[in-house]
Amino acid sequence: MYGRTPRGDSYYVCAPKPGYTAEGHPGNMAIWVREKALVAGVNAFLAERVFGQYRADLLATHLKMADSVERHDRERQIAALRKAISDSEVKSKRLIRNLEMTDEPDQDMIRDINERRAELRAERDDLRQWLEALEEQAVQAANPDLLYSLPVGPVDLDTLPDELSRRLFEALRLEIQYNRRTNIARCRITLVGETIPAAHRASADAVGSPAAGKIERGGVAMITRQDQKIMQHSVLCPQRGSQQTRAGLTSGSASGRLVVEGNFKLPVRGGAR
Repeated sequence: MYGRTPRGDSYYVCAPKPGYTAEGHPGNMAIWVREKALVAGVNAFLAERVFGQYRADLLATHLKMADSVERHDRERQIAALRKAISDSEVKSKRLIRNLEMTDEPDQDMIRDINERRAELRAERDDLRQWLEALEEQAVQAANPDLLYSLPVGPVDLDTLPDELSRRLFEALRLEIQYNRRTNIARCRITLVGETIPAAHRASADAVGSPAAGKIERGGVAMITRQDQKIMQHSVLCPQRGSQQTRAGLTSGSASGRLVVEGNFKLPVRGGAR
């Protein structure tokens, strides 16, 4: 894909070479998508689903409650496993100290201590494997609370500096997919616990930029009538609710991931060709 600006209008163009057409691409035809139409859709998506005042409305209460129980149970198990590993290490060290305090240990005592240390070592190995599995689940689990780490406020991509908009897209892991047959584009952001501090900083800079204030009315981000018309949104967040605060989330202690998606239809005239 590359950019073209015929008659001053910016387009994204996908024109694969013969024999290199990707699956799903309509024949050998070139697809032109107008940048202005994409920006309008992405603006609406970000304003309503990512930085909007009512962004969490799609997180149904019963899902949050049910999933928070599962998440808290896993957190309790992780804490218990870490304590068990620590206790096992203390026991192993205590055996060594007991041996050191014995002036003349006989062979039976040495054998028993070695056997016990071997048992404790095997026990720790099992506990560590279990802990790694639970921690991996925590990393991969969807966590709706990650959305609360982002500020609420207006963002206008048309007026953001290129460096800031690029940093914002990278931090949010923004993806846009366009289906020529349906004339529908899909926006997706992916929030990951490990990178939430960077996403928070980039989002705060974008929301707090002087350019963003130009579309603010009464402290609330406004969505144009056109944006409201083309936006259809959904959120992929099968779980979790928790008691984590924004401070905890933005300090790097968050876990899990969250995918938020939004579909919008491009204008029939001037959107794509």
